[in-house]
Amino acid sequence: MIRTNGTIMAKGVLATMVVALFFLLSGTTSAQRVIPHAFLGLATVNGSPAADGTVVAALVDGVQVAAKSVVDGSYPVLLVESTTE
Repeated sequence: MIRTNGTIMAKGVLATMVVALFFLLSGTTSAQRVIPHAFLGLATVNGSPAADGTVVAALVDGVQVAAKSVVDGSYPVLLVESTTE
């Protein structure tokens, strides 16, 4: 099979266009969702277990984003999700 210079050049131009299109479109994809952070544990006040009903809160930039009450000295999982999209 004999190829001419024009055929090889056309394939090179097409390949270049496909690669350029890939790079142009890759910048327009949206970011992946951030996985929430999970916190759990024991709550103490001055070294003693915190009283039932004591609130443990998660703050992001000074804004409360999650809160749970203490039961038997511990608090259940606090899921903190990103507030930015």
